[in-house]
Amino acid sequence: LGVVGSEMCIRDRSKMLSIPIGITYNTNYGLTVTGEPDAKSPWFYSDSILPYIMLKIHIPAGPFYAEIFGGGGANYNFTLRPLEGNIEKDLSAEGQQAVFKDGTLEYEKRWGFGYLAGVGVGIKIDQISVEITALYRNIEHNLNLKADYASISQVGAGTTYDPGESTKLLMRGVSFGIAGSFAF
Repeated sequence: LGVVGSEMCIRDRSKMLSIPIGITYNTNYGLTVTGEPDAKSPWFYSDSILPYIMLKIHIPAGPFYAEIFGGGGANYNFTLRPLEGNIEKDLSAEGQQAVFKDGTLEYEKRWGFGYLAGVGVGIKIDQISVEITALYRNIEHNLNLKADYASISQVGAGTTYDPGESTKLLMRGVSFGIAGSFAF
């Protein structure tokens, strides 16, 4: 996980309110979907970039401080790979196994939008500070997913899986971080 960003302070002296703007790189193993009632497992793996803008409130208490932040982001999965075994397992009926025909799984990589919210606590002694944060992300991507599959107990050409635009790819979860800085 790499993070690139900057922060603009609205109050110069107290720095109680700031607007963090940045871009994060994320490796996501286990993106889930909505709009498919049988989807219980993660369906995709991705590498993505997430530009964001947030509002952060900094609450000092002596050398300690707490922060609350939240805002919006746009995510693009520049690498998006299906976990076909999980998809096939979720689409399988009782006593049957769904199997995709080779080369028929189609989907589109699209921008996703959503929100981020988090908290942090830290300590600042002289010019050194250490902080622990928790960040929740909820980003949805429209996912135009289609594939031809057959059941191993079925004789014939099979059926087409096409949920249309109702299926959405989710990047949802909590990440934890620790950061340190030295000001000079």
